[in-house]
Amino acid sequence: MLKERHSTAKKLRKYYLQCLKQLLEEDRVAMEGNSSPASAEEKINRMAEALRTVSPDRESHGKL
Repeated sequence: MLKERHSTAKKLRKYYLQCLKQLLEEDRVAMEGNSSPASAEEKINRMAEALRTVSPDRESHGKL
């Protein structure tokens, strides 16, 4: 049981970091394109939606 919890927590942390990395990359691209990056509220909402809809078992390579 404890091993399963560790495994699940590790998957969730990995997925969370993937989402965060993607948001930061989108901000970098926006800054290079001279457009304004998304607001903190927009980022949090997009990340929350992605975390609700996608399983951490699947690798996520698409847009948030």
